[in-house]
Amino acid sequence: MVDLPRLRRGLVRLFPKRRRRAVNEAVNIVIDKVGAYMIGNLIISAIAGVATFIALEALRIPFALPLAFWVAITDLIPMVGAALGAIVCVIVAFATSNLWPQTILVIAFFALYQQFENYFIAPRVMRNSVQMPALAVLLAALLGGSVLGLVGALMAIPIAAAVRVILAPVLRARDEEPAGPDSIQPDGAD
Repeated sequence: MVDLPRLRRGLVRLFPKRRRRAVNEAVNIVIDKVGAYMIGNLIISAIAGVATFIALEALRIPFALPLAFWVAITDLIPMVGAALGAIVCVIVAFATSNLWPQTILVIAFFALYQQFENYFIAPRVMRNSVQMPALAVLLAALLGGSVLGLVGALMAIPIAAAVRVILAPVLRARDEEPAGPDSIQPDGAD
């Protein structure tokens, strides 16, 4: 983090002088989007921890606070983190309480919560943090995960957000270009 400004300048210097300003703006946007993505992940993990704490307390599972903290930390790990957090909670519930209803309800809670997080919480939080539509966030994560696995899932959303922000001015300029003599005119316009 301390060397980030130096790394930015070094990266920008790799480009010709006439492109450096645009490259500098693009690099700043990418770094901002990656930061927003990380903040979004922290928010999602905090929600997972709080929801877990409430569920474990309601079910009277011992060690609810440390388990909720564990779930919040492991939820930061893409693809396997939520399952890892849930497994530990289920093992503790099984070892310290009855199979029915506590352990079974803990399993049901994590199954339902994970679906809720994947399809409702995460797309909305990421939409607001990286300023992309929820469907685009979901598709980017699925595509990144299927192409590059864990690394792809981790980087897909900030990369998609950065590409969107970088291409927006290009597409806007293209749409605003004056019509040439070969362009098709609407009916009745001469």
